[in-house]
Amino acid sequence: MSEKTRLNKPVAFNRKREEDQKILAFTKRKNFSGFAKKAMLEYIERHQNKPKLQEVKTVVPIQKKEPVKLTPVSRVQDEPKPQPVKEKASDRMAKMKEQIKKPGTQQPGPAMFNQKR
Repeated sequence: MSEKTRLNKPVAFNRKREEDQKILAFTKRKNFSGFAKKAMLEYIERHQNKPKLQEVKTVVPIQKKEPVKLTPVSRVQDEPKPQPVKEKASDRMAKMKEQIKKPGTQQPGPAMFNQKR
């Protein structure tokens, strides 16, 4: 072949990259140009023979729905919520004292400390 019909496309490899080291080790004793050409042809054939996804144009009929008529919201008369009754402090203290009371025990106070032992 004459030099006019040839096209040179060099490939650069980085010796520090692991992937490039694998390629260089594999192709060390091979005809690199022939190997690269065969690999590229196989790649091209594989991608050309892939069935391409055909565009499927299907028309889906849209069901028309009646428009929703919006009306102003009328206030719903719910049962009035009972307001929480605030207990008086004295009532809460009485409840706490009843919870603390145990049958058969004395309440702490001055009378308890004045007893003789």
